[in-house]
Amino acid sequence: MDMQSNTLGIRKILFYQVITACLMLLAWSFDSMQAVIAALFGALIAITNSWLLAWRAGRVAKRPADNPEGDLRVMLYAAFERFAIVIMLFVAGIGVLQLNALPLLTSFIAGQAVLSISSLKTGLTANGR
Repeated sequence: MDMQSNTLGIRKILFYQVITACLMLLAWSFDSMQAVIAALFGALIAITNSWLLAWRAGRVAKRPADNPEGDLRVMLYAAFERFAIVIMLFVAGIGVLQLNALPLLTSFIAGQAVLSISSLKTGLTANGR
């Protein structure tokens, strides 16, 4: 898969995540405004996670293909970076902002499910090659 189709695949996944976020917001709108805000925050965590993956994958794809160890190092760093950012955003949402955990987590899980299913369906790779 070349970089152009990989970029289109990532954009499509981000689009699907935004659609899923809208559906989650609609579903939680029947509960309360606090639930909608928490669901929005959870969806934004998932979208941020996917955006970081896309950004790092794009940087790896632009590198020369003659250094697979360097590519692996960059993607491993990116995985730790994404994990740390997601944890910090969860702490901010649930701990600091005192958002309701259930809508936050369900929206995040829905967004991550879109990423996983779309990646499997399109054959999208994390390293852009």
